[in-house]
Amino acid sequence: MEATQCFLSLRKEMVDQFNDKKTCKNDLWQKIAVQMTNMGFYVGTGIEGRDKCRQKFANLQTSYLKFIDKTKATGEGKLKKPPFYEELNEILGSNVILNTSNDTSQENSPSTSDRFANIKTTLKPNKNEIIEKICNNIRVNEENRKKEFKEMLEFLHKQSDQKHQQMMALINGLTKKRKRRNSGSDSN
Repeated sequence: MEATQCFLSLRKEMVDQFNDKKTCKNDLWQKIAVQMTNMGFYVGTGIEGRDKCRQKFANLQTSYLKFIDKTKATGEGKLKKPPFYEELNEILGSNVILNTSNDTSQENSPSTSDRFANIKTTLKPNKNEIIEKICNNIRVNEENRKKEFKEMLEFLHKQSDQKHQQMMALINGLTKKRKRRNSGSDSN
């Protein structure tokens, strides 16, 4: 109970940073995990602590949002509030419009589920897109290999021609020397 209170107070201190779209949320959760450990509430180190803090807040937020949705749907004002409702309302209240009255303004205000309408339902990439990208990479690699192979073949042909020319020059040089020696020994 006390740990969750401390946790939510740390999260509340960072509301502006969490609302900033340019800020890396993982870094913020990491800071909260370190601060929790420093306060005597061990939540883990590194990625483990960061993920535990993020998950804890997600669980609290889910119960908070379910309560709000149920209150809006049923119009009941006497439902039992979830644990830490007040603290979560301070953190999320500006992002979640809470209107439990039965007037027409409720119809015009966006529900909490609407704010998640444009979020992708899965983080898994499309398999067909991945397969297409892999196939394209394979084609590009194959073309590059063919080009490299062709260049290597041309290099080997040039090298072979140069060696052939060197060998022919050496043979011609030896042949000329022999002729000179033979012609010199014939004159004696």
